Amino acid sequence: MRYLILFMLPAILSCGQAKVKDVTIEGKKSKPITGLAPSAVHDKFTKKGFKLDKDSTAELTTWTSVENNEMHEFKVITNATTTGKVISVQASIFSMLTLDQPAMDFAGDVASISYKYADPQKAKQWAVANLNGGGSTKIGDVTFQITAQGETSRMLKIFVE
Repeated sequence: MRYLILFMLPAILSCGQAKVKDVTIEGKKSKPITGLAPSAVHDKFTKKGFKLDKDSTAELTTWTSVENNEMHEFKVITNATTTGKVISVQASIFSMLTLDQPAMDFAGDVASISYKYADPQKAKQWAVANLNGGGSTKIGDVTFQITAQGETSRMLKIFVE
């Protein structure tokens, strides 16, 4: 019995802590966002009228959803392996005048994606609160980073380090 317990101890201690396997795309190693599919990101934006485009190479599929109007350009780009493992999500916001409520709503919608160990409400609140000043945070294994590009342009990157 003692040997059985010692044999099973490593398996018991590692439960729920499976390591994310790196994927190699174009010679570069990356970690996928566990539990996230490209369709989960883009379905909600196409339902809102965004135009979807997909482009594939031998190793990478890029999904791009865009909405343009006279006041804003909102774009979401998801890079995934051809087997559907999401490597990163990038959202760009360009507003003609100011970063207004629609810009904040868009950033919050992108940040609230669901993945393994996600906290969509926390991510949404963080993105809206940090849209003007930028910054980064980690929720689960995933890093959220907002960078400012001028007064009316922002980039939100979501990835695993």
